[in-house]
Amino acid sequence: MSKKADIKLSEAIEKHQQGLWQEAEPLYQKFLAENPDNTDVLHLLGILYGQKGDYQTAENYLKKALERSPKNATYHNSMANVKKHLKNIPGAIEHYKQAIQFNPESTISLNNLALLFIQENNLKEAQTYAEKALAINPQDAESHYNFALLALAQKNTNSAINELRKTLELNPHHLQACYTLAQQLQASNQNHLDEAIALYQSILDAQPHFTDAWANYASALLLKNKMKEAIDIFYRVLENDPEHYEAHYNLGCILLTKHELKPSLEHFLKALYKKPTPEAYYNIGMIYSYQDHHGDAITYLKKAIEIKADYFAALNNLGTVYLKIEDLANAIENYQAALTLQPKNEEIAYILSALKQENSPEQPPKDYIEHLFDQYAPHFDQHLIEHLKYGTPKLLHEAVLSEIQDNSQPRMVLDLGCGTGLTGLLFKDIASRLIGVDLSREMIALLEKKNIYDELIVGDLRKTLHDHKNNDIIIAADVLPYFGELSALFHDVSEALSPNGLFAFTIEIAPSNIPTYSLQTSIRYAHSPEYIKILAAQENLTILSQNEITLRLQRNKPLRGLLFVLKWVRT
Repeated sequence: MSKKADIKLSEAIEKHQQGLWQEAEPLYQKFLAENPDNTDVLHLLGILYGQKGDYQTAENYLKKALERSPKNATYHNSMANVKKHLKNIPGAIEHYKQAIQFNPESTISLNNLALLFIQENNLKEAQTYAEKALAINPQDAESHYNFALLALAQKNTNSAINELRKTLELNPHHLQACYTLAQQLQASNQNHLDEAIALYQSILDAQPHFTDAWANYASALLLKNKMKEAIDIFYRVLENDPEHYEAHYNLGCILLTKHELKPSLEHFLKALYKKPTPEAYYNIGMIYSYQDHHGDAITYLKKAIEIKADYFAALNNLGTVYLKIEDLANAIENYQAALTLQPKNEEIAYILSALKQENSPEQPPKDYIEHLFDQYAPHFDQHLIEHLKYGTPKLLHEAVLSEIQDNSQPRMVLDLGCGTGLTGLLFKDIASRLIGVDLSREMIALLEKKNIYDELIVGDLRKTLHDHKNNDIIIAADVLPYFGELSALFHDVSEALSPNGLFAFTIEIAPSNIPTYSLQTSIRYAHSPEYIKILAAQENLTILSQNEITLRLQRNKPLRGLLFVLKWVRT
């Protein structure tokens, strides 16, 4: 080769190394035209076209190089890389093996073959070649990285983390090892979040266009409750990749927690378009359920279960949707499937006992009431007033006022199951002190912003009655249907009332053949009027009034109930 030709080739290689492929390519081609049998240039053109993503052309040049130099290990390794990109896995394996045959000490080819076998889930073969590479050079970073991937494939996270740390000790610039370690630390333990965040930051400093790293970085910030920063980064990810699954999915989750259903749904649908995961289907189904689009909810929840048959949350909530539309057979089927996955789940067992009408437990599980109203809280007022035409608070207030002799005298008022304050608000004007208690933290959290009550309590109703005595009025609007046996509650109420204090409440009416109470398929209790009279008599509570009212709409039909006002008379 002439000195002039050598200079031209050096110039082409320099351009190539600088990433100036468009400038390097014509220089290579000009040199090759003058030196058609130069295998090094054929090989370099093969690499260049591979870097450009034109793997078919890359394969053609590498094939010419190997025809002229069939025992060159480096050429075989490059051909294997191209075959791998062309999805020709047998061809890639064959060329890696030939590279190793012609250069048994090549840790590059050994590690490349080990990595290919890991990706093909052939872990035994992968370990064989990874061990050979490590035996040749125990300080080879790539070998340790492959052992980390092997450990991850075998779900040995701790071993994987150790190997990733070793990889980075040997090669602090191993970007993929750094990224994989950050992912594992983020997933493994809340205590490792700070380290994971620091790793993501170092990755992004080195490669600011690493979109997946940005998305994971934002996810880690979410776990640190840095929501605003996370949201900003997810939107930045979408600017670079408008179809990025994780960004859309996480934004959907964030907006769902904020009860912004429409934009949340848009993000989940875009996530689903990119990657049809059961989680995306589930969340879309839940949004449709919140919007009372029951048919759509059923479709998406079913799809989630098709993909992931043991998806407990999807089965449980599909049962709930069927219950909303009174399709009891399908509700029972899905709740039963959910209970099979969690046999000790008291809430589902309780729901099934109601739907099957097999027995009538004395009380629901505490968690059932808490979870029910936590989920209901965000749209509680709107749903009750606009959709269910809920008039009970007003009727209860009117019934109490009709029994009070002096409306101007302030009274101690205790609101049991206060919800979002629809009833308490009406009693505020006659209350010297208004106390609200509810099991649902979400309900109380909403109430704290309304400035209705003098005191709010998250807790058990009976404990509150024990702790707060001498109440002039105790109210319980639509609360008793979530209790079965009422004798203990009535006793606690009588103990908590002041002399001549009033207890006002509503019940759903049990069928005439039920002497006390029964658990209905609505998952609420109905009580017999006679049962209320017996309990009142036992606790020296005089029934001042008993009126049949419409509690609200149920399935667009009036739900009838009874409104009682009782007075405690000291004996």
